[in-house]
Amino acid sequence: MANGTPVVTSNISSLPEVAEEHALLVDPYDTADIAQAMVALLTDTRLYQDLARAGRTHVRQFTWEKCARATIKVYQEVL
Repeated sequence: MANGTPVVTSNISSLPEVAEEHALLVDPYDTADIAQAMVALLTDTRLYQDLARAGRTHVRQFTWEKCARATIKVYQEVL
């Protein structure tokens, strides 16, 4: 996402929460679902561009500084 590449990712685990609507979510155990998402990105220029643009914007909320601050906060609460 950060590089402007549209993402196809799993619709299970924490990935839908992280990707939100900025990626194509697929069943990781369904090869037809994965293939369909890949074909969609390869054939739908607008979808490709929209996800690329949205992804670059979306990843800005995930920074190492925010991660470090959240980690410190947890440590402080535990101590």
